Amino acid sequence: MSGLQYRAPAICLLPDLPFVLRIWIVFLICIVVGVLASLLTPKPNEDQPVDVGGISFRTHTGFNIASVLIVLILCAIYVAFW
Repeated sequence: MSGLQYRAPAICLLPDLPFVLRIWIVFLICIVVGVLASLLTPKPNEDQPVDVGGISFRTHTGFNIASVLIVLILCAIYVAFW
């Protein structure tokens, strides 16, 4: 199968809508679904807070070096193609 059966409803309903606008519509639908799911689920009890005292948020040195390298590479690509 070519996947046409999944795209057919969107193609039939909005044939001339640009792809970026379709992505925007899907994003808004996801936001609405998230808000509805948040509003429809019961709130947690006040006596059950989330305990983050035992969690370390420190990152390893290798991760920090790799992240700086990625940012520098992206900056170099940005400058090269500007």
